[in-house]
Amino acid sequence: MLFTAIFRHRTGPSQRCSRPEGRAGRPHVPRRCGVLKAAWRLGLVDSESFHRAADIPAIRGETLPRGRCLEAGELRALFQTCASDASPAGRRDAALIAVAYGCGLRRSELVSLELADYQPENGELKILHGKGRKERSVYVAGGTQDALNSWISTRGHEPGPLFNPVVKSGKITIRHMSDQAVLSALAKRRKQAGVRHFSPHDMRRSFASDLLDAGGDIAVVQRLMGHSSPTVTARYDRRGERAKQRAAGLLFVPFAG
Repeated sequence: MLFTAIFRHRTGPSQRCSRPEGRAGRPHVPRRCGVLKAAWRLGLVDSESFHRAADIPAIRGETLPRGRCLEAGELRALFQTCASDASPAGRRDAALIAVAYGCGLRRSELVSLELADYQPENGELKILHGKGRKERSVYVAGGTQDALNSWISTRGHEPGPLFNPVVKSGKITIRHMSDQAVLSALAKRRKQAGVRHFSPHDMRRSFASDLLDAGGDIAVVQRLMGHSSPTVTARYDRRGERAKQRAAGLLFVPFAG
């Protein structure tokens, strides 16, 4: 009776048996393990009974990949939209898109960049405020470096944050952009270009998948992205989804509508 009371107290009446088994029912497992641990601490069950009852097989499942990758045509449309804006904001946003996609940076890493972190001689870009306080170097090349150099020539070489707010008059303020400002800038260019919704992190997903698709080594991609292991990097790989899409197109469906 006391064990049942503990279970009811820990789970709550609205949560017991209120969800079907499967993905949505997963929260029941840690709740029941928590109840068992509470009962063991109270001396209501012995150690052997506790370990037997807590020995629940892992629930195996697979979820759909989060986010999406941008197509080459979508990236081209975004850059064309930025190029049509003659103000400094157009060059800044082109550089933001180029570095986000061409280097696979997180939004927080973009806004933390300083002008001094960039070495134009060899294209090195130092990420000194990565996730988990990890530092790394990435490299800009080709169109990414061209877009970044174009922005810096407009911004000037005053020390400070690399990406800065631009007011409507075109004045550049040498201070950090916020995460929300980057989100707003990308959303604005997306709408202008007629590109379907994507998040800033989808740029990072596109970087990983396109680089792997081009023959990049997953261990190198892992280091460029600042991941702890190649397993984490593999979650960003969308080549399998593209292969499935191509395979679906091989079927002939004799529909006569």
